[in-house]
Amino acid sequence: MRIPYIIVVGDKEEKEKTIAVRVKGNGKIETMKIDNFIEKIKEEIAERK
Repeated sequence: MRIPYIIVVGDKEEKEKTIAVRVKGNGKIETMKIDNFIEKIKEEIAERK
């Protein structure tokens, strides 16, 4: 099972040390810290096992 993400790092994100994340199928773009995104992915992986 795959959960595709689109991650954008532009000038704004670089300055703020964040990433813009969009989950496929969801038009909402969420800005978050890189560490928070990594933790979110780790939790999703753990839930699949």
